[in-house]
Order: sequence, then C-alpha cells, then structure tokens
Amino acid sequence: MARPTTGSSSATREASLTSTRRVRFGLASRLTLRVGLVAAAAIGLAGWVAWSAAADGLERELNRQGIFAARIAAAVPFDGWKDAPVERMLGSSGALDVWIVRGTSETVASASGGKHFAYSDQEVIPQDDDKLTEIRRGRYGRGKATPVEPARFFSHAIRDRNGNPIGRATVVYSERGIEAALGSTARSILASCVVGLLATLAVLFLATRGVMRPLAVLLQDVQTVAAGHYEHRTRVRSEDEIGVLADSFDRMTRNIAQTAALRAELSTREEEAALVQDLHERLRPSKIAAIAGLSFDTCSKSHGAISSDLYDQLVLPSGKVAVLLMTASERGLPAATVLSMARTAFRMAARNTESPAAILRLLNTQLAPDLKRGMFVAALLALIDPTDGSVTFASAGHRVPALHWIASEGGLARRQTSGIAMGFDAGPVFDRSLEEGRFALAPGDALVLISEGAFDGIARDQTTDGERKVLLTVLAGARAADKADALVANIIKLVHERKGSGDVSALLVTRQAT
Repeated sequence: MARPTTGSSSATREASLTSTRRVRFGLASRLTLRVGLVAAAAIGLAGWVAWSAAADGLERELNRQGIFAARIAAAVPFDGWKDAPVERMLGSSGALDVWIVRGTSETVASASGGKHFAYSDQEVIPQDDDKLTEIRRGRYGRGKATPVEPARFFSHAIRDRNGNPIGRATVVYSERGIEAALGSTARSILASCVVGLLATLAVLFLATRGVMRPLAVLLQDVQTVAAGHYEHRTRVRSEDEIGVLADSFDRMTRNIAQTAALRAELSTREEEAALVQDLHERLRPSKIAAIAGLSFDTCSKSHGAISSDLYDQLVLPSGKVAVLLMTASERGLPAATVLSMARTAFRMAARNTESPAAILRLLNTQLAPDLKRGMFVAALLALIDPTDGSVTFASAGHRVPALHWIASEGGLARRQTSGIAMGFDAGPVFDRSLEEGRFALAPGDALVLISEGAFDGIARDQTTDGERKVLLTVLAGARAADKADALVANIIKLVHERKGSGDVSALLVTRQAT
C-alpha cells in the first residue's frame, strides 16, 4: 500500500481516519478500582473470619468456665450447702448468681440470698463439651425483679449415691462481657481493614501508573498509524509484554502493504470460486419436473461452499427416465469441474444407448484419462419405465445401494450391483466389473437414491452398524412419507454423530398409484 500523498485529498482522508475518542477513565484507575473491590472483599472476609474466631473463642471460654462452676456446685451434698457462704463463689468465678434446688422447686441455697429468682426468653444452646450440663441463654433478674440482664445459665444435675438425679445446681454468668469484648474486637478489626485497604489502593495505583506509561506511548503510535501514516515506526522501549506488543504492532504496520496484496489475490480467488459455484448450480437442475406416472423429490446439503454431489434427470427418446446420482472423491473446485464434465458426458452417452452399464462405461471412457491419480467419481444410474414401473440400474462404486420402498409390505429392499468407481481404470477392468440389476416399482413404491456422504465417518469396525442406521433412517422416513429435505436432515444428524462432514443428497422417485 502506498504512503498517503500530501494535499487536500490527503488531509480529508486523514481527518476521516483520525479517531475522536479520548481516554476519559484510564486503565490505571479502572484496574485500581476493580482490584480494590476484590481487595476490599478479601479484607472484609478476613476481618469477618477473625471476628468470628474471636466470638467463637469467647463463647467457648465462657462455656468452659460455666460448666466447671456448675459441676463444682453440683458436687457438694445438699447438707453441705446449708451454712456455706455461697456468695464466695460469685467472687471466685465471676458469676451473677448460684442456686441449689432440691427436686424441681425447693431452693436449698442461693448466692443472692433469696429463695426466688427470675429468668425469661431462654433458649437451649447446643454444645459438645459436657453432655451432663445444660446451657441456656436468656434474661436474668434477682429475686422477683424483672429479668433484664443478658445471661447464660449452666445447670448440672445433683445425684445421690446411686446416680439418681435429686436436684440441680445452676450458675448464672452475664453475657455483657462477651458483648463488650466483641464490640472492641470488631472496632479494631474494622480499623485495620480500612487502613489496609487504603494502603493497598495507594500502592496499586502508583504501581499501575508506572506499568501503564509505556502503554500510553504505544497508544499514541496506534493512533498515528490509524490516521493513515503507515510509514510511522514504533520504538520498542521495554522487554516485557508491552515491549512485545509494540514490536508486534510495528511488524503489523510493515506488513500492511503485503496484506493488501494478499487480500486482492484472495478476492480474485473468491471470484473464481463464485464462478465455479454458479456453473455447478446451473448444471444441477433446480427442480425435477414430474412425469406422467412418476413424481420426483430432491434435496442436497453441502458441508462447504461447493458440493461434491450432483444429480440429474433425463427423459430418453423411448419415454424412459434416467436418473443419475454422482459423488466426487474430492471437494471444492476440482469436484465441481469433474462433475460438470460427467453430467455433459452423461447426456451425450444417453442418446446412444438405454443400458445403464453401457452409459457408465462411456462416462468412464471420457473421465478416466483426465482425472488425476487417486481421484474418482462414484455413480448410481437407474432407468425407469413410467408405464410398467420397471427399473434397470447399475452402480459404479457407489457404496450406498439403491433403496426400494415396497409400499404393500411397508419394507425397504436393498438393490445393489457390483462395479468399481469411474477413474480407477479406463479399460476392460472397469467394463467387466459393471453389472445391471432389475426390479419393478409397484404403484405407491419409491426408489430412493442417497449420496455417499451418508456413510461419511463410519469406522471400519462399525461399517455394518453404521449402514444399518442409515437404512433404518430411510425406512422411518418412507413410513412417515417424509420429503427429501427431511430425509437429508435426518441423515446429516447421523453423520454429525459420527464426527463426519460429508455432503448429503437424496433423490426420491415415486410411482404414482393409478
């Protein structure tokens, strides 16, 4: 591509290519914001984990202390509590109250000095430390006072010498200490998280700006080239990823002219392919017309731009109808060219004989000398008499047999003869390999021709099973009176299941009931 010339036209072109977009929110800020959100989430999660661990530790410590005090209180016999100064236990353990109850309601002793105590809103706290001690959480009040103090109750059964429960000892601890400790811990954790997050954002922003500076220079180079200055060269200022990117961009600008030349060449090839595709479509009949006594339905699906299949129909001078289905071994332009030659040769050969084998021999004589080594064309040719439904057919290496739908029996018959594909041999070997077969279409019967793409992707050790699935698909379609397009769609599903990608065509000839 030539460099842009000076002058008014160049200025207009440069103005049209220059981008009006500007950087409004830099990558450094965006990256800092996004990473900051992730860091905030991570720091918040760590703080929550630390706070949860502290709360769990305080809970366990209070439970251990309460269980121990309750077990000590329950170890003293009732008679030992009569004159004992129970209030000492308050000072030694930090409990709010301790009371000893015989049976269910007889108070033997209490640290508050009274016979009554009040509590409310109790809930049982599940715990694994001591199954014999029950822990409850609720509100506590001494004597007959209204329960307002958040407290935890530790009750341990008092047993006689035989191990039978005869009462219980209950120790009450306030939960205000836990609440105060948790509040202080939460404030400390929150302050640490905020300071850590701000420090992280500051360091991240400064580091990101330093990293993004070479990228800003590269952005200016990109804008210069985008404006049409393809002679501009980008300097490589670092050996990191941005340096590699700068070098790659510079090589890209050097290759623009070469890319333009390749694009022109590709455009020429595309035009040639379009011409061959147009030729291929013109050679294939867009619609096969019905003939008195026979109806035709066709469909072809190609994996690529150009199909490797070709079908044709020709009414012979005797009134018989010749239907031909061919598949080339290659795809693309070679396939289109060879199939076009084969169709022309078929129409010329059918004027001289009404023998399917003889027509295929003439086709092979025309094609074999011009096909490159290894390329071949498989074909299936049938001649149908509309008056009595008789069919004469021959196969030139076509793997998919002619299929005869017998309406009266609701079944499918394989009609297959021997023969090698056209192109392997131009002489007696091909001629001797061909055989003709004959059968008759009763009213309502159909002849189904399927291209070789139906067998695409079948592994050698699964040939029998793969062919059976194709035949069952055709049988199901015939029973359901499917059209050719539905039959081709179902076969393509089988091909895709086998990881194949062949072209699939179908030609259905039905003898109409009188």
